[in-house]
Amino acid sequence: MFFNSLFKRVENPIIFIPGLFGTFGSDILPGTGKLKFGPAGFVYNPMIKYLKSLGYEEGKNLFICYYNWRNKNYQSSVDYLYPLIKKVKDINGNKKINLVCHSMGGLVARAYIESDFYEKDIDKLILLATPNAGAVEAYYFWEGGDIPYEGIDENIFFKILWKGFIWILKKYYKIDNNLEFYHNYFQSIKELLPSKYYGDYLFVENPDGFKEFLSINEMKIKNEFLDDLNDNRDILYTRGVNIYQVLAYGKKTDAYISVKKDDNEDIWVDGEPLYSVQTIRGDGTVTFKSGCILYSKDTFLKGDHTSILKKSQPIVGSILKGRTYYSKRDNKEENILSIMAENLKDIVVDNVTLNDNLDNGFNDFENICIIKIEDDYWILVNKNKKISLKIKPFNNMLSKVTIIDKEKKGKLSVNKSIIKSTLKIEI
Repeated sequence: MFFNSLFKRVENPIIFIPGLFGTFGSDILPGTGKLKFGPAGFVYNPMIKYLKSLGYEEGKNLFICYYNWRNKNYQSSVDYLYPLIKKVKDINGNKKINLVCHSMGGLVARAYIESDFYEKDIDKLILLATPNAGAVEAYYFWEGGDIPYEGIDENIFFKILWKGFIWILKKYYKIDNNLEFYHNYFQSIKELLPSKYYGDYLFVENPDGFKEFLSINEMKIKNEFLDDLNDNRDILYTRGVNIYQVLAYGKKTDAYISVKKDDNEDIWVDGEPLYSVQTIRGDGTVTFKSGCILYSKDTFLKGDHTSILKKSQPIVGSILKGRTYYSKRDNKEENILSIMAENLKDIVVDNVTLNDNLDNGFNDFENICIIKIEDDYWILVNKNKKISLKIKPFNNMLSKVTIIDKEKKGKLSVNKSIIKSTLKIEI
């Protein structure tokens, strides 16, 4: 008995690192309180709940690295991940930590591990849907400030988050579409562009149908961050990090973009998109071509960029614990209704008026998330639960309401309307 306790395996603590849009709070939008998942809690909370079911305890051996995903990834590793790692080691006395990362969170982790201030303290690096060589869809936003998502049936919740964050930030900063503002405010998006390790991804189609690819090395805008990170990726192995990847497939994912060239110096400097060529070897955002540039132990499953967080749980459990751990999982896809409304007096949920009870303009209930900027509201509702919602505009004022929903066929629908009386929504 003595020897069993003496040689009992000491488990490494875990830090979970969310991806783009995975953190909300005053670092993201001033005045909205401490850092938390916020709207992204709909997809991240199930993973945290699963990790707790394995015996991990938040604040003891399970921690969440919230960070300002607007900033460059290296800066996030310095400002958020590195201090948290030091804190976790102080609490646990462990020399090693395991990282579980979703999407861009994996790039933040890699930035730390490949840095000069790395302290040889990462044992297992688990990457879920991480775009190691970049993601083609980032091109639309970075070069044109565009979010071409209407009618697209892949990664519905991710696109709802993207549209909602852009909308609420425009309200806060009182701006219209402004590419320079986007570049300053969303510096991390540039670091999601395809890198040279992805290869050429833009092409021009001649009148005769001949397609000529544009050299990624000659593009005006390049992803120096991922180029450098992948130039030095051997450091991951020489530093003894055990790398595991889970990638999803079965969703149409942009792999290449047809563009037209012009002399515009302000927008689409590398070409205006005409159409995309897609592959199903991806999750709707990240292709195998991007994920698989690392030497790692890879697992592939059918899903999308957010459902991978539920579907990968037994895999993550087996990596952390050495054997497969199943739990009662809700396999329903995220079915979230997004409502963006201007000039509202009240919001009533299940007969409870919420506008006076919002904490720093934000409240995160079990099945509803509300963000308020003055009299404008962004509301997200879990459609898998029954909820009664009433939206009340001010008297004698019109309210512009945009509702983003998933249709029965799985496509994204965007409905815009003007209301002057209470709008009732029964879910």
